[in-house]
Amino acid sequence: MTVTELINHLMTLNGDLEVYVQGYESGYTDITIDNIEPIEVCREFYNDQEGGKDWWDGSHEEFNAVRKGPADPFKYDVKKGIVFKR
Repeated sequence: MTVTELINHLMTLNGDLEVYVQGYESGYTDITIDNIEPIEVCREFYNDQEGGKDWWDGSHEEFNAVRKGPADPFKYDVKKGIVFKR
């Protein structure tokens, strides 16, 4: 999803709705501007790992984390984006 797609979807909703993110194990937490951070990811990193990915991992990994490991981060489609942190 792109920021434009997100904005277009949000524009269809009631502007007074509050925004939450799921808690680590249960419940929900408020989102604030401070919870939105820029990030670079290696797309489909975990889908490419030997043996597949574990169910709890997302498909992508942070570029800096891959860069510090044995994998070549430039082998992946590296994209800039934003992430909603807890």
